[in-house]
Amino acid sequence: MTFSSSLSDDFATFVIDTSVLINLASCKRGKEILQVIDNPFVLAEEAANEIRFGNGSRIEPVKSFLQDVLDTNLVRIATLSIEERIVYDRITGMYLNLDDGESATIAVAKCRNFTPIIDEKIGRRVAINEFGDGRVMASLDVLAHPKVESHFEHIDFRNLIYLALNVGRMNVLPLHRDYIIELIGIELALKCPSLPNFKALIREWKEDGKKL
Repeated sequence: MTFSSSLSDDFATFVIDTSVLINLASCKRGKEILQVIDNPFVLAEEAANEIRFGNGSRIEPVKSFLQDVLDTNLVRIATLSIEERIVYDRITGMYLNLDDGESATIAVAKCRNFTPIIDEKIGRRVAINEFGDGRVMASLDVLAHPKVESHFEHIDFRNLIYLALNVGRMNVLPLHRDYIIELIGIELALKCPSLPNFKALIREWKEDGKKL
């Protein structure tokens, strides 16, 4: 099974949400990925602040990664304009469960005609309402971009996808579940609870007479 990244022929600027940056940091090859893909990457200031002011052991390495990619101009910060602030306020007022970073990501992408890359279910649903399904991408579209896959040896590519899942807890759309399992193998897939229908995957494994 193959994965066809919807970003393959997309020449727009990519607006990445917090979770995308976390996945890039977690896979340990995030800087290389950003260097290999030609498109500019931006991060809304509100999304950056979720990382800067976040707490917990998981977020500390991401803070360092964020500062590194900002210092090397691989990612730049997008500050909301007046027009974008209006869109941001409208979205946050309509969807109370949406966090500030996702709202700002959508506002920047909408007003600047950039491509939004969002993983979380609520954020994706709101973005799809704003853009249509074909315009909203996810972390896997970045990590499995054809330029990324061709850049890395197969084992390195497999490992970066696994680390994004296992460490970054990357969300994956249900239609990409089989691709992931085939790529990283069932043993590693069983260590990735963020995979769709993870409990069913464990149950199927047990029913096949395997030992966890």
